[in-house]
This record gives sequence, C-alpha cells and structure tokens, in this order.
Amino acid sequence: MLPIPNKDLTNRAKNRLEGFTSVIIGMPDYSEQKAKAESLWDNKSPKFLYEELRITLASMCNGVKRCMYCEDAEAKTIEHRRPKSLFPRQTFDWDNLLFSCGNCNSKKSNKFAILIPPISLEYVEITEKNIYSINHLSGYVEITEKNIASINQESGIDAVIDPRKENPMDLLSLVLEDPFYFLPRLENKDAINFLKATYTILILDLNNVTLSRMRRLAFQTYLGRLKEYGNDKKGKYHEFQEFLQESYHRTVWEEMKRQHSQRDDLRDLFQQAPEVLAW
Repeated sequence: MLPIPNKDLTNRAKNRLEGFTSVIIGMPDYSEQKAKAESLWDNKSPKFLYEELRITLASMCNGVKRCMYCEDAEAKTIEHRRPKSLFPRQTFDWDNLLFSCGNCNSKKSNKFAILIPPISLEYVEITEKNIYSINHLSGYVEITEKNIASINQESGIDAVIDPRKENPMDLLSLVLEDPFYFLPRLENKDAINFLKATYTILILDLNNVTLSRMRRLAFQTYLGRLKEYGNDKKGKYHEFQEFLQESYHRTVWEEMKRQHSQRDDLRDLFQQAPEVLAW
C-alpha cells in the first residue's frame, strides 16, 4: 500500500456530497441515518456525481486504475474505508472514499476496528451487534445512538490504515524475497502503528498466495527493467519513467528503493542509476 495523492472534486460535486450528508445528519436517530445513507448511496443519483467520483478516484490510483489496497487488480468499486453501514454520516465524506477491486471490497466488507486508549495490544471490533455496547468491551467509551457518529473523532483510533491521510509505508514493510509478505514495520516500535499494520494486513488478506506470487513477479519485472535502464539510460529514460508510472504493485518498487543499500543485488543497480531513487 502507498499513500494516495489527494485530488479535489468540482464545487458542484462537493455541494452534492455536503447536501446528502446534511440529509443523513438530519435523520432523528442512528438506525434512520443508516437507512437513509444506504438509500441515497444505492440510488446512484445524480449520475454526474458518481461518474465524477469514479473518474477522480481512478486518477488518484498508484498505477493505471489499480486497487488502492492490493495494487494488483483493477479498481472498479468505490470503497468506504469507514463502512457506511457503521458510520452512515460518513457515507458521502470525500476523504472516506477509496477505489478498490471487488475482491478487496468484499473481503473488507464492513469490518472495522478502533484502538481504545490506553493501548493494550487488543482490538475492539465494531459490528452492527456491538456498536451500542462497545463501552462494555473497552471500559472506556460510552457508545450511544447520539454519539456513534463521532466515535472516531473523540473516542478511538482507527485500526485500518488510511492511505489518504497517512503513509502506509511508515507502518508496513514488504519482504523482498519469498514469500513477499507484508509485515508491520519492525523499525517502528509504536504499539498503535504496529496494531494498525497488523489489522490492515489481516482484514484485507494482503498476504494471500496470489498477491504474494504477483509481488514476486513484479519484483522480477522491476529488477529486469532497472537493469535495462542502467545499460541504456539515454534510450530507456522516458520509457522507464512511463513504465514506473503505469505499473502495478508500486509498493514493490518503493520498497526496492528503501532497501537498496541493504542488499547487494540492488545496491549496485541503484548506484549505476541513482536518479531513479527520486522516481
């Protein structure tokens, strides 16, 4: 996972999103807010709004329309990082939207967790069944129909990495050898970041066999293209830059740059072409 560069929507689209949010907030209780949010979202009207959301999110992907989570499959689904079934007030929050593949969207579904201070290396899962009684699980947060919408701002820390607001590479490390797994970044001793990394890997199934194999293939491809560029910088300059911009599994490339000084097979290649460290 990589940070997602933010892009702005048109004022027309922003106004629509704000209008829908106002309607949802205006509902008398949580259950009605949830029903209204689902109804408005499923209606997919006005058409221009959803088209703009999809086009803008696609332009923000790392690689050509690659899933913002796995970076492997084509992004086709507008994903709510904080599930709309749990946080209806954020259904039309632009900052809460990502572009994902169907597989990641399905695996994540409405799974969500918060970390309750003081951090004790335990998760508190939020589900529709316990959303009203989470205070009994944590002994810290009183959840009611009146304050459910503000739980993230006031009472807990999201356990799911937000690539639109933080750099996932600060929390995650990719092993550049079999099995090409993501791990919590060991250099980071912060308990909160460790748990966020672990939980994100878990709910998105980022270390499944298919993704691991595709990362291996991406590593071999990046390695081969880097060698070609080093042997013919003038001829391959624009071609290699374009390849990097459009490729999938861009995290593999970013991790190669981060680890290049620690690995003999990468050190020499990057020494021959130090300019690519900025690409």
